[in-house]
Amino acid sequence: MTGLKQNLNQWERVAKKLLDQLKQESDPQNLYSLQLLSWLLDNYQLKGPWAKYESLFQEQVKVMFAWNPAGVQRVLLKDFQPSVQDRQDPDKFALLLLENLERSLNLS
Repeated sequence: MTGLKQNLNQWERVAKKLLDQLKQESDPQNLYSLQLLSWLLDNYQLKGPWAKYESLFQEQVKVMFAWNPAGVQRVLLKDFQPSVQDRQDPDKFALLLLENLERSLNLS
C-alpha cells in the first residue's frame, strides 16, 4: 500500500512519529497531521476560549479528511514552526495544529 506523497513533509513525519508514540494506528492514505489533530479532539476536552468551538473543530476535521491533502496542509501547516520540545509532545504538537485551524476559521 502506498501513501500520500504529502506525508513525506517533515511535519507529517513528526506527526507520524507522535501517533506511533501514542500507539495509535495511522493510515498512510490520510495526512498524519490531520490524524493527530483528530486524535486530540477525540481524547481531550478543550478548555478556555476553545471549549465553545469544540464541536465546530470536530466537524471541520471530519470534513477535512475529504479535502485535497495539499489544501489541508495549507491550513494546518501554515507558518508552522514548532519548538524542539513541541515536536516531542503529541498534545502540544496537536494544539499547534488546532491553533492554525482556528486561525483559518477566523474565530478570534
